[in-house]
Amino acid sequence: MQIPTGADIRAARESKGLTQSELAEKAGVSQPLIARIESDDVDPTIDTLYSVVSALNDSASGVDQEEVKLSMPSVLKDARKRTGYTQGELADAAGVSQPLISRIERQDVNPRSSTLRSLFS
Repeated sequence: MQIPTGADIRAARESKGLTQSELAEKAGVSQPLIARIESDDVDPTIDTLYSVVSALNDSASGVDQEEVKLSMPSVLKDARKRTGYTQGELADAAGVSQPLISRIERQDVNPRSSTLRSLFS
């Protein structure tokens, strides 16, 4: 599963001929946030990334919204169980805490995109 990076967002935006301001308006975020996401100066939450990808999809972009949907926290528990990992083992492998894994699976936290990238890799 792939969660789009800042470079992916920039490439999709540019391929659609959108400015950062236009994308920001469509996504309901600020232009400086789009700039920071594209330059990897900020690690957006999955909800923010989902809004940006949704806005790009409304523009028929090449970034697949399903990639973000499939990587939503509710899928983590099923993927973890299929691989046979306990929460603790996954936490050790991904370099995060076990309580964080538990909170993500319960959807008590809006994780950063980098956290989900490390969990799904």
